[in-house]
Amino acid sequence: MSARETAELLLLVGRLVQAEGYDGELSPAQWMALRFFARANSFSRTPSAFAEFQATTRGTASQAIKALEAGGYLVRQRSEADGRSVTLRLTNKGKKALARDPFEVLVRAVDSLDAKEQTAMNHTLHQVLTTV
Repeated sequence: MSARETAELLLLVGRLVQAEGYDGELSPAQWMALRFFARANSFSRTPSAFAEFQATTRGTASQAIKALEAGGYLVRQRSEADGRSVTLRLTNKGKKALARDPFEVLVRAVDSLDAKEQTAMNHTLHQVLTTV
């Protein structure tokens, strides 16, 4: 198999998962934000940390965050220490949404591989990401 064929397969997987992300309620960017804030520790639940994780601007990250806040999926909390910084947390609605996360299709597909295949895939994808 050529490098081009492998790259096309990787692109196809990405497109299929991305298409699953359009559920009529949340966009793929909003799903990504919801997943991030569900996993992030209390120090990383900030707009800046999400922007850095996404390798995007704070403005772009803020758009997804604002949409999730407006939809009732996230709630913003001001820091009691300085009153300026904010953290975000999932609401019950946000937690319920994650129970139907379309990304789980890909998680189940990867989970169907044996441990050795998963480890090899993980290592290889990390190499590809650092090269891109």
